[in-house]
Amino acid sequence: MPTQRDGFKNEILIILPIPLIEQLASHPLTASLYISDIGKFPQAPEHLVERTKGCRQYILIYCSQGSGWFQLEGEKKQQVNAQQYFVIPIEQGHCYGSDKTVGWTISWIHFSGTKAECYFDYLTAGGSGKTYSGENFNEDLFQEIALDLKLSSSFANASRASLALSGIFGNMIFPNASERNNDIENSVRYMHDNLKKDLSLNEIAAKSALSVSRFSLLFKKHYQTSPIDYFIKLRMQRACQYLQTSPMKVREIAELLGYEDPYYFTRLFTRVIGMSPRQYRKQR
Repeated sequence: MPTQRDGFKNEILIILPIPLIEQLASHPLTASLYISDIGKFPQAPEHLVERTKGCRQYILIYCSQGSGWFQLEGEKKQQVNAQQYFVIPIEQGHCYGSDKTVGWTISWIHFSGTKAECYFDYLTAGGSGKTYSGENFNEDLFQEIALDLKLSSSFANASRASLALSGIFGNMIFPNASERNNDIENSVRYMHDNLKKDLSLNEIAAKSALSVSRFSLLFKKHYQTSPIDYFIKLRMQRACQYLQTSPMKVREIAELLGYEDPYYFTRLFTRVIGMSPRQYRKQR
């Protein structure tokens, strides 16, 4: 059972009634992802929650100020700092709390749905028990939907909040292009301008002011893939355009994109697109 000091000043705490949750779980617009609980505890000192049997929903907790910790059953205790988040998997024992000296300000969401596990995997990069950067957590949108539900936990409000949740998660998983590092964008433009070349990672990273290792780390954070895999996908996307809009043979398209071996190009195209170039052309 959760344990904490009773109430925090200016807190937001909304627990949707079970009949409403059942409506959200069965409605075609919200069944894939919906909110069951949402709240915010500002400057919460001596905050502690313990659930030895876990929770029936996934829980995302974002710390905007202060610091704290969390621990999943069977795993090591993790420090949580400002602008970091963590996600607790369903039905796994856990506990978390604020630092006793400084406390913390946290925003939290309990979420479920047929695609909740998929969102969990992306938000945690396929793992759990760690903290992640929350720099792209949209606090304004969170506050808007939480206050909306506080005013009225109607089906319309709960549905609107659940649909907005996918926007909050989407921005965390795939950050807005305008927020990306300029050095990374320079390298991306270089890739777009040189699709006919077989670029190496060193050549791509050289267009940034970063080391290869730092560039690769930041690139994967923003694009959810490695620079080389991203470049290959760009080339295959261009191949798709040629297959759709030109009568060129597969061999000619391969040569145009810098692939001397058309058989290697075909294997690569099939791996990335999921079908051979000829199959792709026929279905389009």
